[in-house]
Amino acid sequence: MRLAAQLREPRSGRCLMVTTTEPGLQVYTGNYLNGIRGKGGQTYDQHWGICLETQHFPDSPNQPHFLHGASSG
Repeated sequence: MRLAAQLREPRSGRCLMVTTTEPGLQVYTGNYLNGIRGKGGQTYDQHWGICLETQHFPDSPNQPHFLHGASSG
């Protein structure tokens, strides 16, 4: 396992540390959220979410030099 990402929110002191054995990291943001209703009727506005997803590189099935299951480095 290695540290892949760290997010901090200075006002609350919250910290998210993501460790992984995967070589890649996809980042999704809530930029498209604009008053969307979610679970329990909660309204989600723009920038209200972020997702960090560890995985192999998206094009790895087409790249023979990418070793599946091996970490890079």
